[in-house]
Amino acid sequence: FFFFNDTATTEIYTEQIVGSVRCVQETGINIDFKDKNGNEYGGTFLPEVAKEQGWDKDTTLEHLVKKAGYRGKNWRDVLNTMTVETYESSKFELTFEEYKKMRGGTSVSYTHLT
Repeated sequence: FFFFNDTATTEIYTEQIVGSVRCVQETGINIDFKDKNGNEYGGTFLPEVAKEQGWDKDTTLEHLVKKAGYRGKNWRDVLNTMTVETYESSKFELTFEEYKKMRGGTSVSYTHLT
């Protein structure tokens, strides 16, 4: 995960195809820190946020520090007290036709909401 590895080839997510099902594994981030007055802050970004926004490591941390409620002039001032935790999620995607096929062709009903 790019928060702990600065190599340019490290990806924030991986994607693989399992049969006809697409599996996307992404990494989320959770931070906790204190400001110079000892006030505690914490925040998390779901796995897809940094990727969807096109953010690099610094931009992601800057936005997450602000999301946590820190209003100091320089978000980097809290880096020395910050703990970073990552977590992974997996998302599986398939079309409705693929879903029906996986069920063995059995009848599937659904309600269309307008």
